[in-house]
Amino acid sequence: MGATITTRCQVQVIETPSGPGYLLFEETFEKNVYPHRPHWSCIGVGRREDALKRIFAHAASCEGGMLQTPSGDITPEGYIGRWKKVCDQASAYRGHPTGEVGLNMKDHKPWHLDSVQIPDDLECPLTDGQRCGWNRGMTVVFSLAEEFDKIAWLVNRSRASSWKVFDFFDNTGHEIVQAEIFLDRTRDAPKLALPNLVRLFERDEPLFSIPEDGTLTAEGWAYSHVGSFISGYAAVEAEHPGWYAKQIKAYRHNAMTAPLLTAPVLGQDCIVVPFARDDAHTYMKESVAALLAQYPEGVRLSDVTDGGARYRVAGAPSFRVISVDAAATAPLQAGLFA
Repeated sequence: MGATITTRCQVQVIETPSGPGYLLFEETFEKNVYPHRPHWSCIGVGRREDALKRIFAHAASCEGGMLQTPSGDITPEGYIGRWKKVCDQASAYRGHPTGEVGLNMKDHKPWHLDSVQIPDDLECPLTDGQRCGWNRGMTVVFSLAEEFDKIAWLVNRSRASSWKVFDFFDNTGHEIVQAEIFLDRTRDAPKLALPNLVRLFERDEPLFSIPEDGTLTAEGWAYSHVGSFISGYAAVEAEHPGWYAKQIKAYRHNAMTAPLLTAPVLGQDCIVVPFARDDAHTYMKESVAALLAQYPEGVRLSDVTDGGARYRVAGAPSFRVISVDAAATAPLQAGLFA
């Protein structure tokens, strides 16, 4: 499996009238591309909350091994810790010596998007003239300090790629400054809500949560489930700094130790009936139809022993649980996991 290898990271600071703006630079190379040639690129632009969001989003990729170090896997907590450490040795940004940045759709838009125009009804910090110029493909010149938030908006709203906007990295002879992205730990830990999770099969990872109606809702593979939590944790870190490592570990433990749907959850074997909610994707509805055609009366989990069959069953978006003894569903419906 291909992975991105991260070698170094650096934070650079732009002083603006509204406070410090941050640029996140990371040196990486692709594991399956030879020869390995690490290169620097800007991966994030914005204020503290924007920087945290980008760092935690990249950290989520560490959970499944898609982002590694040259020596191998790194935990999301370890990856975030690296960024926290370099914040103490940040440098003042010295690129764009004129103090201005010229941006246009053709040269700076993300490669995977066909159109990055700004609709008239979309709230936007750009002036009407700047919006009009951008939409017409003209180069719009921004003051790096005075209009930093406009540049960050274009990047964070997927109108411009950060690595195209800030394509120059130099970390030699710059003034060392403190990047106040990671603050001191708050006294009280934020409340951590751990979902009630179960697995259908002992050797397979897909997890299912149990909402109040007693059905099962797919949460994805364990690494994906934990990764989604990590990616969304940036907002919590912004309000309750310093607790991310402890909370990520607790959330991961909850996912990795999820019990089987059979004993001790229901205490016996059970039958599950797949179904798709109204808002499910079409391909999910098609997979449910295929399962119902194969198991018209539901799936008795103990009878599914083939690896391919387990994969197909565990890929359903949701299930209704039918115990062998109908009375045994009562604890589940009553909120056994509350």
